[in-house]
Amino acid sequence: SVLKGNLCASLQQLQFGRIFALSALLRHNDIDTANAVVQLLQVLHSAASKLHGANVASSFSDDWHLSSLLPHPLVVLLETESPEQVVGIFRSDTETPARIWTHQMRDRLRAHLEAHLDPLCRTLQEDAMAVFDGLPPAKLEYPELADEIFCNGYYLRRLCNAELFPEWTVEDASAFQQAAKSMLKTVPEASWQAKLLRRSQVRRKLPPLQAPKSTAVFVCRPGVSKALTLEVSTGLTITQLKLQLRGSFEIAETVEMLHLV
Repeated sequence: SVLKGNLCASLQQLQFGRIFALSALLRHNDIDTANAVVQLLQVLHSAASKLHGANVASSFSDDWHLSSLLPHPLVVLLETESPEQVVGIFRSDTETPARIWTHQMRDRLRAHLEAHLDPLCRTLQEDAMAVFDGLPPAKLEYPELADEIFCNGYYLRRLCNAELFPEWTVEDASAFQQAAKSMLKTVPEASWQAKLLRRSQVRRKLPPLQAPKSTAVFVCRPGVSKALTLEVSTGLTITQLKLQLRGSFEIAETVEMLHLV
């Protein structure tokens, strides 16, 4: 109640409180205690998010955000589900297009947080009133997610597996495709990420994604007045662009004279 009504509390305390509550959730087996810990974690997370959204603290660091420790679907759970539902999902193994969370990932998170909080625990054993001015924990990478792309609420490799998930439905196909198109613009044309983004559309019977286009303006060498505007794929290098136009137009030799808009 104090935290809900006092958004001027120290943001760092709120951020650190979330880390401590998350660690406690991993340690307690009693269901009632776990539910209470999740409820506290949700209050801390909500209060910190409100401070961040209101720009109350200019020193806010994304390193403190729970998304640096938890996969995005689990962070969303804290914002949308009841404590009982969060505890049930948090303690179970799930590998679906919407969520990937296993006991190996829980063990990795537990060890990561214990290593981070160990200095605080030793300090408090010596002085229960000590003030701990700690740094945010390092971002935790999950090998289980290394070959996955998370797009608009779905892990695409799982989403493309029609054998395991033949009936899985994309809730908002239009939003999903728009997100996939946006992500496609950020990866190389021939990369595994681009291939996976396109395959996800085909497997779920959505319109195929087209290669992203970018208007490239080519400027002649000094003294030549003509210029050419051409639609090209964003994945092309300047050398490939020159080869594409060789014999038809004299283009600039330097990167600075090539403008992509």
